Amino acid sequence: MILAVAAIALPSSATAHDHDKIDDNIPLRVEDAYATPYRNREFQGVYRYTRTDGGDNEFLLEPILEVGVWRNAEVELSAPFLLGNSDGRGSGDINLSGLYNFNQEGLWIPALGLKGRLTFPSGEDSEGVDTELKFLATKTLGHSLFYNQLHVNASWMHNDAPLGDERRDHWAAVLGWSARLTPDLVFVADVWREETKVEDEEQNVAEIGLRYQLRPNLTVAIGGGPGFGDESPEFLTTTGIQFSF
Repeated sequence: MILAVAAIALPSSATAHDHDKIDDNIPLRVEDAYATPYRNREFQGVYRYTRTDGGDNEFLLEPILEVGVWRNAEVELSAPFLLGNSDGRGSGDINLSGLYNFNQEGLWIPALGLKGRLTFPSGEDSEGVDTELKFLATKTLGHSLFYNQLHVNASWMHNDAPLGDERRDHWAAVLGWSARLTPDLVFVADVWREETKVEDEEQNVAEIGLRYQLRPNLTVAIGGGPGFGDESPEFLTTTGIQFSF
């Protein structure tokens, strides 16, 4: 509620749309170390289809409100909704996140960021307020028109009130790369490994995707890829939009 009021009250920045910024799930798991520009207000929508290792179909719909509340700092409010015949635990939970970028990258030093998230148990089979702490690093590779960047994400997640088959603490790691193919088109690739909330379950996925800027304030994205290893999904696909207002 506070974030929604801030988004309405905060003056917008007409040139603030962050087309080159790599956001979580738009379209891949990887994200860069930078916050959305100061005073930028952005609606994001994510739709993902996952074919699980057990053959179930999972559909995720997630609306996201992102606001650049300070310079180098952003706040996000989101709520994922899970449909289909897979395990729907956590569907409808409310997530409140904040990202802070510590520095611009240098010749040898990458840009570094830290992201925290609180998950409130408003959804299915949820108990307690879960937390996540994510370290982010981004480094440009050389100097070219393609604007090649390497991204590293590492997350620690704490399950405040685990159910009988759940871990209390688990982790995820992502290695990604992005390149600007044209002024409006960005290619993204990543590989990630996650120790999921469910006991004795780990997942590995490799993805590729594209981000395309349709208008100065509108970007669309599509991506996906296969899982590999036990318990990993057979494949997943993601589409997303970003609209600055």
